[in-house]
Formats: sequence, structure tokens, C-alpha cells
Amino acid sequence: MVIELINNGRINDAIAQLKEWAMKYPGEGFSDRLEAVATDFKYMSDFMLQGMKDDRRGELYATMQQKLRDIDYDLEVRRTIWERPEVSSYKRIFTHPECSAEMLQDILMDETDAKEHFIRLTNTFMVLYASLHWKESEATIWAAFLSSKKVNPIDAATLVTAISLNVLEHYQRNENENQNQNERRKTKDERLSTVTSQLSPINCQLSPIKDPKVRCLKEVYRKSPNEMVRQRALVGLVMIGEEISIEAHIQMVACANADKDSNEIRQNIMPNLIKNQPFKLVNGQFKMDDDDNLNKGEYDPDADKREEESIEAMEESVHKMLKMQKKGSDIFFEGFSQMKRFPFFNKMVNWFIPYYPEHPDIENIMANIGKSPFIDVVMKRGPFCESDKYSFIIAMSSVLQQLPENVRKMMESGDMGPIGMRGEDADLSDPAFIRLQYLQDLYRFMRLNNIGKMLHNPFNNLDEILEGFIRYASQQEEEAKEYTEHYNEECTKNTEFTTLYAYYANWKLKKGEFDTALKYYTRCMKQRPQSPSIMRGLARAYFGIGDYEKSASYFDALVTINPDNLNNRLNYAKAMTKAGKTEDVLNDLYKLEYENPGNEAIQDTLGWALLYAGKATEAEQYCHDVMAHAYALIINNKAKDAVELLKGYTAEQVEENMNADAQLLHQYGVGEAEKAIILSAIQQSNVP
Repeated sequence: MVIELINNGRINDAIAQLKEWAMKYPGEGFSDRLEAVATDFKYMSDFMLQGMKDDRRGELYATMQQKLRDIDYDLEVRRTIWERPEVSSYKRIFTHPECSAEMLQDILMDETDAKEHFIRLTNTFMVLYASLHWKESEATIWAAFLSSKKVNPIDAATLVTAISLNVLEHYQRNENENQNQNERRKTKDERLSTVTSQLSPINCQLSPIKDPKVRCLKEVYRKSPNEMVRQRALVGLVMIGEEISIEAHIQMVACANADKDSNEIRQNIMPNLIKNQPFKLVNGQFKMDDDDNLNKGEYDPDADKREEESIEAMEESVHKMLKMQKKGSDIFFEGFSQMKRFPFFNKMVNWFIPYYPEHPDIENIMANIGKSPFIDVVMKRGPFCESDKYSFIIAMSSVLQQLPENVRKMMESGDMGPIGMRGEDADLSDPAFIRLQYLQDLYRFMRLNNIGKMLHNPFNNLDEILEGFIRYASQQEEEAKEYTEHYNEECTKNTEFTTLYAYYANWKLKKGEFDTALKYYTRCMKQRPQSPSIMRGLARAYFGIGDYEKSASYFDALVTINPDNLNNRLNYAKAMTKAGKTEDVLNDLYKLEYENPGNEAIQDTLGWALLYAGKATEAEQYCHDVMAHAYALIINNKAKDAVELLKGYTAEQVEENMNADAQLLHQYGVGEAEKAIILSAIQQSNVP
């Protein structure tokens, strides 16, 4: 909510909300930072309302906005991440004034003690995960460090994850607020439908939040020499919408379907594997099922057939699992999810640190296992994500010595291994494989870890979103195919098609779905090229999507058909104005105004055209539309009069209009700063 207020120029409201939160943390500097911004904004507002010009107003206002975003970011981290029990024990490190530089120096030191290095890496991970808003200089330092060839890729990959998690939590909150705001702004474009209306709004997208951490991730993705580090940075960017990767998105959907895939394995694959396995455990030894018959000297004529059928059934089940795995399914999630209860995973960093056998927390375990070619091969070419590798090692340490001798020999000889082992010639640096392993680590953390469960989970509902997208795309494809093959012929035979399409197009136009309306009006136009109603629909649809020249061409055709229709002439003038061709219509508007004195519809259209033509002083005398008149006053340095004129309107109503007409206002130097001051003054004027 606060970010939305800041982005929309509701500065006083944003400051009030932030002050309320800051009161919970006295002595930590938040209130002083807010007071400084409030004072600067008041001086700026007073200056403008007195009719003063300030060439640096926009620049100063942008700085104020960013300061408020930084404070909001820091307060959000302070009241969420820092208060979590798993994180609060590191608070003394977070408040160290030079923790970033100090951590860098520590990690860069040439260490020989693995335990000390891991402690420093863990501390740095937690500092980055719980870090407040960065300065640009910090982003530059970290990006250079994480992209350096001198830095151990294990360290770099681990720290990239910490930054990604920090950004994800805060960035997604802002993104959700912006989406909610955009949904509220989706209104039908009714400004074009009547003679007395003003020009249709310009769609203005909010600028993305300028987070130096996002820039850091982008730099790492572009510059890191290590593919594992690059893919972790990419995933972080994909999850906040800063990079587009269809492959990564599909892999995320595959991870999100882990429960469905686990259910398939549990119900339809594992029973067949267990039923048809040819071994049984007898006195600590694995034996073939038919060994008993051989020992008894009995001949079973169907034994070979049964064995062949069992092997085929097992192979079929294994192939099903391999096929699922090849498509990206997380076939190991259910099995390994139970192994995340080991104390090893009490440390947040251990969910993400790439596997290395010297990890201090598995030092004793590796010593007990000893030299094991089987473990080495599985860790190198196995299908497990990094956290599952640690789970596998910990689990194996407790059962390895209990396995029968013949099984251990089979394992060490390479005759046994988990499903999905990669071949000796496999490319272990394949970006897709590395990225999928990392996504599985993230998915496990967000599903199974207490901190992970509190974070925004980007995997939620991804399967539904993607399935819906695919369904929509396939429907569109089928529709296009059907149209290509049958439309022209059928439409020639039966004019009802055109009538139905016209009704549908009109309905979509009223809903503001201009692209769809345009599509169906175009179909109708092929059968009714001289229909004024279809031309009018096309003109409005093109206006709605911002193709003002085409819109003007259709309104011009309507004027040709009926020159006396004032509505068509004014709408043609509006479309030409929006297309930047006001000089082509001003003479006609002057003429209309002369011939129809006092006609407010004509005067309003003329006033808007003059505003777009850069003649705001002249426009002021013609504008009956309240917003157009207010714009003229603001542009002519009469902001106080504009506020008086807008009394009775809510700040939200004025904000919506100013956002819609931002392009027009911008050509006069009226930007976000001026908008914020006007909104603030309107709020104060409406206070009883």
C-alpha cells in the first residue's frame, strides 16, 4: 500500500503510514529520515503554490520518492525478516556499520580453516538475506565481487541466493500492490463516446522500483564466468519478472507439480517396482526369488517366463519415471522431503550451499563413510539437487554399513545407482540442468522450511497459470485455423455471422477490450466495407489501442459520408490531436466555434487541441471540462487556482486523470513532482 501511495504522488499519506510503523522502532533513525523528507516536500509544495518555477523540481521530487521507497524497504525488512527467530540471532551483525565491506574482506582472505570460512560465509549469507536498502555503490561492489574469477563459485552461488531471497520478498510485495492498482484503473474508455467528452486517457505504466540489488543480479548474470552462479542470478530475476525465460518458467511449473508427480509415482509406479523386483532379503543377503526352488531341486517351467515379465514390468516403470524426469518432473521430492528434518538443515544457508565434501557440518559423516567411489559418482553425475545431495549423504551414512556385503560390492562396482544418473559424457555445465537443480532447492526450501514458508512463494499456482495460458493459446490457434479455412465462405453464405461479430465487437468495445473488438470489427468490415457503424467501431477501437492515425482515417471517412454530423467531426479532431496533428484541425475547430458560439462541446475539443498544440494560455479560455481547465491553470503557473477549481474532487479522482494525461502534462514540464504537490494540496483543501 505504501509503495502505491509513493508511486501515485500521495506523499503525505505515505509519510503518515511510514511514521506509524517507525514509532515501533524508536532510536533507529526512521523517524528522523521521514521528517527530513516531509520538510523538503512542504518547502517544494509552498514554492509551487506561490506560482514559482523550479527547473529542478522533478529531479528533487524523484529523489524524495526514492528516499521514501528506501525507508519503506528498510522498515519492511525490520518488521518482518529481522523479527523471525531463525534470523534474530544474527541481528548484531546486521547493525554493524561496515558489515558489507568487512564481509567482503573476510571472504577474500586466503583461508586454510574450512570451519572459519563457513562461519563467515554463513554470516554473510544472513546479512545479505536480511539487508536493508542498498546504495548504488554497494550494488557495484557486490556485483564485482560475485562476478570475480577469484571468488569460489560455491561462495558466489550461495550469496546470490541470499540477495535473490531478499529482493523477492520485498519486490513481490510491491509488484502485487502495483497490479492491484492497475486493476482498479481498468475502466471503460467512455471519453470518446460523447461529444462533450475529453480526449481518451493515455495509458501510463508505473516505472519499476529502482532496486540496486536487482541491478547487482543483472550484472552477475551477464558477467559471471561460472554457469551455476549465472543461473542462480537468472532465476532470481525471472522470479521478480526482470528477465523472461520460457524454459525457466516451464521448469518452475514442473517443480510446482511435485505433489501431483509424487502421487503418480506412489500410486502407479512404485507398486509395480516393488511387486516385480526379482530380489528378496534373506538373512542379510539379497537372493533371486527362484533360488529357493533351485536349492530344493525343483524344476519350475514358468520361472523364465515370470522373470522376463517381471523385468519388463520393472523396466516399464523405470522408463515412466525417466520420462517424467526428462520432462522436468521432480521425481525425488517426496522421498527427500522427509530427509530435510536432519539438524543439518536448521541453518538456512545449508538449503542452498552447493555440495562439497569438505563442508564442516558433514565432516564427521564423510569420515565415517570413508573413501567411496559410489558416493563420488552419485554426487558428480547424480540427478539430485544440492540440498538432496546432502540429504543423501546423511542418510547413507546411517545405512551404508548395515547393507549386505553383496549389495555394497554392487554399489561400489558401479552396478547400482539412483534412477536418472547422467552418463560419463554428459555435459555437467548444461544451463538447463543447473537451473532445474537450483529451482528444486528453492522449491524444497519454500515448502519445507519455516522461514521459506513465510516468504512469498513464486511457485504457487504456476501450473494453473501456465495451463491456462496454453489452453488460451491453443484455442486462439484453433480459432485462427477455423477462420482461415471456413470464415470467408460461410460469411458469404450467411450474413448472420457478420451481425453476431458486430454485436460481439460492440460488447468488447464497451468493456474496453479494444484488441478483441478490433479483431471482430475487421472481420465485419470485409463483408460490410461501407457500413458507418462498423467504421465507427473501428475508429473507436483503434483509438483505444493508441493507433490514432488509423482512428482518424475512419472518422474522416465518416465525415465524408455525413459532413453535417458534428460528433464525427469532433471525434476526428480528437484523433488527429492525439496523433500529434493538431495544426491540421485547429482551423476547422475555430470555424466550428465561430459558427456555433457557446457550444461547450466544440469549445472543449478546441481547448484540448490547443493544450496539445502547446498553446495553454489560449486554451484556458475555452476549457469547460474541469480537468482541462485545471491543466491549463497548472501549466500557466496558477496551481493555487487549479486546486481551488478541483475542490470537491477526491485526490484519487484527480490522480487517475493526471496519470491518464501524463504525456500531455509532460510536454509542459508538469511531472510527478507537480502532481504530488497538487494531490497533497487537494487533500488538505478537502479536510473539514
